[in-house]
Amino acid sequence: MSYLPVAVAQVILTSVFWQWKTRLPAFSWDQTLSDLDRTLHFGWHPWQWLQPILGYWPVTFLLSLNYSIWFMVMWTFWMAFAFSERPQRIQFLVTFSLLWIILGSVLATAFSSAGPCFFGNLGLGNNPYADLMSYLKAAHQNAPILALNVQSLLWRGYAGSGAEIGISAMPSLHNATALLMVLASRSFHPAIRGVLKVHFVLIFLGSIHLGWHYAIDAYVSYAATLMIWFGIASRFRSPTPMPHVALGAPEPLTRLAEPPH
Repeated sequence: MSYLPVAVAQVILTSVFWQWKTRLPAFSWDQTLSDLDRTLHFGWHPWQWLQPILGYWPVTFLLSLNYSIWFMVMWTFWMAFAFSERPQRIQFLVTFSLLWIILGSVLATAFSSAGPCFFGNLGLGNNPYADLMSYLKAAHQNAPILALNVQSLLWRGYAGSGAEIGISAMPSLHNATALLMVLASRSFHPAIRGVLKVHFVLIFLGSIHLGWHYAIDAYVSYAATLMIWFGIASRFRSPTPMPHVALGAPEPLTRLAEPPH
């Protein structure tokens, strides 16, 4: 497979995705997703379960830092596959593209939602994430919580007072691609695989703790990623090589028994 067409196709796909994201319908699923999160987690919102463990500003800062480098990690990993002949190369590239199409466009349109950090801006009544956002703002006084700056930028764009980039919570491409990198990293050094696994876990925790996503956003993205990755595995599996047969005179079918000594 030629490298240049793959790169050009991905640039086009990504550009279409960002344009599509700015044209998603009105947010109509946030209340449902929030209620479902609370039901699935025994009457508590996921961030409330995590807060006693993660609610310290150094931890929050590290989670925000890890979340902010997701884009760089994802595209570095993508290039490691796109411009190489690694095993599972085509399987990875096809899965990666389908995630952006199915999760980032189709499902994002069907389940249009803004996410917990914007819940209070949607006029839905009681905001179960108000205390989380208050904590994040307090943590920001001790160390820069980059997520807050990005969230402010996104909402200003959505409200028409800045460049519109688009907002979409369900499902989570951050979590989907973080899982995909773990699945596709079998040919990498064990140390790199370990780093990717840590990145995957921190992306999940950060997506909830920083107010970006409902936990159900991650669960749906994981299910979809696994279905696509394993669903197309047989299509791109390398064929089993035929056994090597040496050329030359055929072996006789039978041999005369040697005389007894």
